[in-house]
Amino acid sequence: MPNANIINLDKAPLAKGVFYGGNAGAKEAVLYDNALWIVKYPKSTMDIKTPKISYTVSPISEHLGSKIYELLGLPVHETMLGVRKGRIVVACKDFTKTMDRSGVLVDASRLIPFHDLKNTFMSSDLESYSGTGPETLLQEALDTIAGLEDLMVTPGVAERFWDMFVVDAFIDNNNRSNGNWGLLWDMVDGSTSLAPVYGNGNAFFKKISLAQMEKRLKDKTLLEEDAYKTLISA
Repeated sequence: MPNANIINLDKAPLAKGVFYGGNAGAKEAVLYDNALWIVKYPKSTMDIKTPKISYTVSPISEHLGSKIYELLGLPVHETMLGVRKGRIVVACKDFTKTMDRSGVLVDASRLIPFHDLKNTFMSSDLESYSGTGPETLLQEALDTIAGLEDLMVTPGVAERFWDMFVVDAFIDNNNRSNGNWGLLWDMVDGSTSLAPVYGNGNAFFKKISLAQMEKRLKDKTLLEEDAYKTLISA
């Protein structure tokens, strides 16, 4: 099993001028071990119907989901579990930046989400094609992969799409939106490559309590539902 040490990140300094978006909870950019890391905090779930769970376990889901991708031999972002400000967090290494010998962060590449790539694709079937990045119709995704030049010249895009589809279903990661995968554009030579897999924080039924897990494990019908009947790969 991969190393599951929990690192104390309280002394990791904030990286100046680096900020991260997204709706999956608060994030901080910190410097640790001569690299830039995205620290992701658990998002409060006090507003949902399970008030006994005050915070989700998305940091653990992100870490374990990423480790499963790694064990299956798929390129995935580097993660580690940590503690910061009294919370269990996951730190994800920023794969777009490097640090030079003087300790200055350098933009090595730029992440281009599939959302943005799809938004630029003009299908020959304009009457039925949405032409929008967020749309998750399977045929539109496949048409974009097969027809957009930047994707066509990047090796392995279709294979990565289906690999993620299968693994996400296996770990019940139901948040593989068009913004959660994409290409890296090299800042030096302008070449493109597939970004490592990232965005696995919705895996493993993260909002189910231990009592609910125990109940479902004892009920064959509920267990079958969780195992293969209600899984969604987006």
